[in-house]
Amino acid sequence: MFEQDAEKLMNMILGLRKINKDLNNKPLPFREMSVLGMLKMNEDIIQMSEISSNLEMTKPALSQLINKLEDAELVERIFQKSDRRATYIKITEKGNKLFEGEREKFRESLKNILARMGEKDSKEFIRLTGEFLNAFNQERGVQ
Repeated sequence: MFEQDAEKLMNMILGLRKINKDLNNKPLPFREMSVLGMLKMNEDIIQMSEISSNLEMTKPALSQLINKLEDAELVERIFQKSDRRATYIKITEKGNKLFEGEREKFRESLKNILARMGEKDSKEFIRLTGEFLNAFNQERGVQ
């Protein structure tokens, strides 16, 4: 019953890779922006192990990514005397400015796309996308 629809959806999802490619052609690739976004949502500081878990990245891969962000002066590592094993990452002012600027550009782009779709279709798209993501996460066993 859903065979043709599943095939169409697979092709659409593959088409969405163009969005990912576009996002990776920004001043920072999507993964790096995701780390900065997590820092913003967590009052600008978060433990590396939490970033690793949330982004489903290995610790070595995350460490390499953090090194790049640190070299660019977008984040800094914070070590706690009370727990020397834990490493915290803090966003810098430069990182904050870059993130907020890119976030605003992305928001404006999305607003333009939704305006082209029209109010009714854009609201329906958002509603259905939310339902799809919920069903997808349930299928994967993720809440």
